[in-house]
Amino acid sequence: MFGFKCLPLLLAVLLVAAPLQAGPWVRERGALFLSFGANVALTDAATRPVHTDPTLYLEYGLSERVTVGFDLYVANGDQEETAQAFLRLPLAAGDTPVAATLTYGLRHDRLRASLEEIARLGVSTGRTLPKGWLAADASAILVVGENRREGKLDLTWGRDIGERWTGVLQLQTGIGTAGDAYAKAAPALLYDLRPGTRLEIGLVQALTGDLGTGLRLATWWEF
Repeated sequence: MFGFKCLPLLLAVLLVAAPLQAGPWVRERGALFLSFGANVALTDAATRPVHTDPTLYLEYGLSERVTVGFDLYVANGDQEETAQAFLRLPLAAGDTPVAATLTYGLRHDRLRASLEEIARLGVSTGRTLPKGWLAADASAILVVGENRREGKLDLTWGRDIGERWTGVLQLQTGIGTAGDAYAKAAPALLYDLRPGTRLEIGLVQALTGDLGTGLRLATWWEF
C-alpha cells in the first residue's frame, strides 16, 4: 500500500487543495483544468473537520456538453483517502444553469481497514454576476453494498476585486456516514500569476468539531 501511505506527504509537498471554482459550468471541448493544493492545520488541536487535507483535481472538456474529471483527496483527519472519476452533464442552460455530476470511486478507510466503492450523484447550479459568480453544489454519496450514506452542500461566492485579484467565500457543509454533521468556512484570495495560472491562498475555519483553523494553499492551471 505504498501509494496510500505516501500520498498525503507527496500531495502536501505539491501544495495540493480542493478548487473553489465550483458550479454547473462545463469545460469547452479540449479545455483542461488542473489544481493542486492542501488545507494545512495551523494548530495541533485541529483534527476534524480541518486537518491536513491534500487534493488533486482535474477537469477536461470531452465535448461541448460533457466534462470528465478526476478527484484525489485525503479527508477526516488523514483517516480517509479517496480517488474518484466523474462525468458532468448540463441539465439546463440560461442565466441560472444546472448540471448533474455522476461519480464513481474508491475510498480507503484507515479506521475500518477497508477499501470501499462509492457512488456519488451531484447537482449544481450557479449564476454569473457582473464581477463574479454564485454557485451551489449538492451531492449524495453512497457506499456501494452497504447502508451508509453521506450528504454535502457547498455554497460559493466569488468576486473580482482588481485586475489580478479575486476574492472567494465558500461555506462547506455535510453529514458523514456516521451521522456527524460538519460545517467549514473557507475565505480565499486568487492571484493571477499569468494567463491560465492562478495562486490561491486562504483560511479554512471549522464551525463544528474542534473549531480548528487551517491554511489553504493551491495552484490552478487552465490549458
